Amino acid sequence: LFNQYKISYRNQITTTTTNLKRLSKKLSIKTLETILNLLKQFHHYKQWYEPIRLYNFYVRLLLSSDNIIEKLAYQCLLKCYQ
Repeated sequence: LFNQYKISYRNQITTTTTNLKRLSKKLSIKTLETILNLLKQFHHYKQWYEPIRLYNFYVRLLLSSDNIIEKLAYQCLLKCYQ
């Protein structure tokens, strides 16, 4: 499923790795993974299963700080329920 995005993913790895240094110390990787996994459980909201959307969403979570991550996750959950 992710084969078509491998090249793009590899090109973004360096940038992402650099940007991860901005990760808020208040947020753990485990917390971010838990939120992503929760969102992926909404099977009826199929667009979350598109690889590039999942990847971009995960990167946005990793680069967020303070309460931005909670707001983003909440907005996504609301969309999933609609």
